[in-house]
Amino acid sequence: AGYKLEAAIQQLNVDASGKIALDSGLSTGGFTDCLLQHGASFVYGVDVGYGQ
Repeated sequence: AGYKLEAAIQQLNVDASGKIALDSGLSTGGFTDCLLQHGASFVYGVDVGYGQ
């Protein structure tokens, strides 16, 4: 899932540096990891699933 966000960040020239983000429905955290690798200062994660 993080690969999709990676492509969007590059294509849309998004700067996540220093940003605070929300990853809703984060599952295994691919988007969270991607945002942190791109400099986000903090990512809140919310998911209702369990046992993933």
